[in-house]
Amino acid sequence: MLKKILISVTAILIIMMGIALYQGNQLKVEQQQLTKKQKELKEKKTTVFSSGEDEALEDRYQTTLRGTDRLKALMAIVLNNDPTKYDSLAPGKVLRSAQNYLQSVNGASVDFSSRPHFEIKQVSPNTYYSMKPQYLVIGQSKEQNVAYLVDYDPYIDEIMAIKKMRIQGDFQNEK
Repeated sequence: MLKKILISVTAILIIMMGIALYQGNQLKVEQQQLTKKQKELKEKKTTVFSSGEDEALEDRYQTTLRGTDRLKALMAIVLNNDPTKYDSLAPGKVLRSAQNYLQSVNGASVDFSSRPHFEIKQVSPNTYYSMKPQYLVIGQSKEQNVAYLVDYDPYIDEIMAIKKMRIQGDFQNEK
């Protein structure tokens, strides 16, 4: 009787071990299949179909980003000099209407020699995909911060329009 019980228990244990080994192998196969599917999905995600319109939008986007550096240099001239001198300092870079606006904002009696020097802290595109993108420009001096919304054409490197903005938030009280 004891022999029959031992044989039965041994047979049950052997069957359980066989099932465990089979399930372990199945789990390895399923894991390999999942890994393969994940790689395929990642490859599909990175595949981009491009058309002529997409390339044009990408060109506008890149041109807008490259324009930030040129606009930063140009705005350093604009903020730190008398608007009547723009034609000699940056010929053809600031439209007359923008010059007139800056003269009206600064006033005729502003003495630019005693005016604080502004450092351009931030130039950020407001619109990326437009033919004439807008930029937000923040300038900072020891006494004050200023912000301008600038219509700038990076293709011809020219300020089309400029508007002084009210500062709120992080730059408001920063000195």
